[in-house]
Amino acid sequence: MLVPEIALTPQAVGRFRARFGARIALLHSGLTEAERRDERERIASGEARVVVGARSAVFAPMRGLGLICIDEEHDASYKQESDPRYDARTVAAKRAALEGAVAVFGSATPRPESWQALERLELGGRLGGRLPPVRIVDLRRERGYPLSTPLLAELGKLAERGGKAILLLNRRGLSPAIHCRSCGVTRRCPNCDVALVLHEGQVLHCHHCAHEEPSPELCPECGSAELARIGAGTQRLERELAARVPELERIRLDADTRDPTAALERFAAADRAVLLGTQMVAKGHHFEGVELAAVVDADTGMALPDFRAEERTFQLLTQLAGRSGRDAPGRVVIQTFQPDARPIELAARHDVVRFLAGELERREALGYPPFRHLVRILVSGRDQEGPLKALKELKAELGGEDVLGPAPMLRLRGRYRAQLVAKTERPGALAARAARALAAAAPAMRKAGLTVVVDVDPQSL
Repeated sequence: MLVPEIALTPQAVGRFRARFGARIALLHSGLTEAERRDERERIASGEARVVVGARSAVFAPMRGLGLICIDEEHDASYKQESDPRYDARTVAAKRAALEGAVAVFGSATPRPESWQALERLELGGRLGGRLPPVRIVDLRRERGYPLSTPLLAELGKLAERGGKAILLLNRRGLSPAIHCRSCGVTRRCPNCDVALVLHEGQVLHCHHCAHEEPSPELCPECGSAELARIGAGTQRLERELAARVPELERIRLDADTRDPTAALERFAAADRAVLLGTQMVAKGHHFEGVELAAVVDADTGMALPDFRAEERTFQLLTQLAGRSGRDAPGRVVIQTFQPDARPIELAARHDVVRFLAGELERREALGYPPFRHLVRILVSGRDQEGPLKALKELKAELGGEDVLGPAPMLRLRGRYRAQLVAKTERPGALAARAARALAAAAPAMRKAGLTVVVDVDPQSL
């Protein structure tokens, strides 16, 4: 039984143990080496007949395998972004085929690839009740940000009567950027081409290379005191909640949370509480008494330069809406500056079928998955020209394929990057040709300080 996040394993293990007793094993990267060894021995010996875990559990040494379940199969975390770059969903399907087992991919918001390729078993409705109504709040007409008047009214009801809410804001820290009103300069990381994020303690952080520096009182470029905080993150949202609805306990869940499991346990035991955080709060959690689910800013992911941007936005909104009203009437609030955007409009209607139909039509016209595979080749180096030159030479070697680029990318950790993206019906053959060309160029690339990654079916661009 695969789940997308380590934080979800205790919930899944609890359900399985309640039904099947102690014959359950747990596998994920958060275990110590000794714990992982003991669990693998229990699995290999047959003592444990059910394995629950995150991505790597798909390799569990189980004999007589009959069923592999991939819960929340749409989640991008099933793809490992470091070597070896495997996709647990692809491994699960192949392993099931080799061992004569059944693979079941489960999701309320399936990937277009799964919807197109797999046999469908539709539940036809929500178990235990209807999906909650959704209200879209147009932030262009609201003065309050990150808490609009309608959202504050809903939170006020919980403060008076009791109950729980989950608030999603997919940005960490206090503010995503510090901007000078006088000279227009945004404070950026010296190692990466990204804005530094303001965190508590007046410290600026880079979320890519971990660089940090104190937040300046004056602009380092022009000396102006007109420094503006742009946007809001989860830490600012936490402060706003403390000021506006102090009666509600605030529990934050994001990458800065030291103990996610303890945070979730606190929320489960609370009477009047708000669980606020990044996309972690939308992933498969089941809590009693959640009457309100709200997306504080639904627009954060739609502008990303990735063909999956609308798909991810739709999934995130729909998944969060599903956290509300599981055992009582619920409400959902979506705050957005783009109320007419397709993923927001269809998520508000819970219209998964229509969204997937439109997404598949668009991808077929553009030659994206599931109609063609993508092979991404990423080169990084010490200077700006090296990666682009290497990829231009590689593109000439590939010849005859539909290849996009080379295109420069954001500098990360002091290294310049560029990428090629190829669309193909035969990804293995293309990757093999690229490997041969790169092997021939390897001595020159090492001398130039270049590194390369070839990723078949990447989950982000």
